[in-house]
Amino acid sequence: MERNIKKTKWLCTLIVLAILEVCALWCIDISVSAMLNNNIVTNGFVSHNPVVTYHIGLLLSFVVLMLICFICVYHIMGNSDS
Repeated sequence: MERNIKKTKWLCTLIVLAILEVCALWCIDISVSAMLNNNIVTNGFVSHNPVVTYHIGLLLSFVVLMLICFICVYHIMGNSDS
């Protein structure tokens, strides 16, 4: 029973990270569209400046992908019991 709870926690963590990755890619998408049209970002997270939103998306994407990689390496190395 306890093993199933641990697997569920890891699965939920990966689902949240996947949602964050989609948000990061969405940030990059809307900011590039705004930059190409010489416009502002109307539905960004923090700033109306497309360059700032683009870099926030890049940073968020990098952090999320690195966390996913670390989780995969953690499980590949055989430490999935804890």
